[in-house]
Amino acid sequence: MEANLNIYVFTTRFVLKELSPIVYVMHESDGDWQFLGKEDGLKEEDAMIISLAEMLKHDPTLITILDLPKGKEATRHDLGKEWIIKTI
Repeated sequence: MEANLNIYVFTTRFVLKELSPIVYVMHESDGDWQFLGKEDGLKEEDAMIISLAEMLKHDPTLITILDLPKGKEATRHDLGKEWIIKTI
C-alpha cells in the first residue's frame, strides 16, 4: 500500500512549533491521520493541519508506519523507539 502524501493530517502546535516528539499516531477508520506528542489536555486551539508530506519532512521516522491500517494506532515511548501497534 502506498500512502497519499498530499492528504492533510492533524497534529498539534507542540509537535510542529515546540518540537515535541511524536509518540502517538492514529489512522482512523475514516482515513484521517493524527500525529501527537506527549502532551495531555489538548485544546482545539492546539490543533494544526498539514500535509502528510510535510509531516514526513518534520519527522522522517514516520515512514516506518505509513502502512498502518485504518482503525489502528501506533505508540512509542520516545523518538527512535519501537512502535507498538494496537486496534483503536
